[in-house]
Amino acid sequence: MEQAFIIRATIMEQVGARRYRESGVWREIVVSGDATLFDLAKAILASVHFDTDHLFMFTDTTDFWGETSKVRYEFNPFIQFPKKGPPLRRIFTRKGEKLFMLFDYGDEWVFKVKLVGFETLEKSRRYPYVKNAMGEDPDQYPKEDK
Repeated sequence: MEQAFIIRATIMEQVGARRYRESGVWREIVVSGDATLFDLAKAILASVHFDTDHLFMFTDTTDFWGETSKVRYEFNPFIQFPKKGPPLRRIFTRKGEKLFMLFDYGDEWVFKVKLVGFETLEKSRRYPYVKNAMGEDPDQYPKEDK
């Protein structure tokens, strides 16, 4: 029986150097265990109506530019055949495990990406999909950036 993963992606607010807190805006996204980190990033960005138009990375800490993280996957969506990363089933093995996703190295959108559960993969269902949501979508490019 194949599993689907329930991932909660929470937008984080910066409160200091390399310090973040949860913003209260999150999406629970259900993805196939065969989906890759690249697929998960696209699903997270689509869930808040962001374009996939910047570089992004996943790490195990919010020290994105330091050397404290033991896990680091970087992605470039602009190349013809971008690397996709390992399947989620090899990354998330237990509820509660988490990574952080940094999207757009200029504006630095940070998402906490946490495995909150599993469900049986339904062959008749399209994946990924948003199961639950809290908070309004932020503007990817707030007016003061324009």
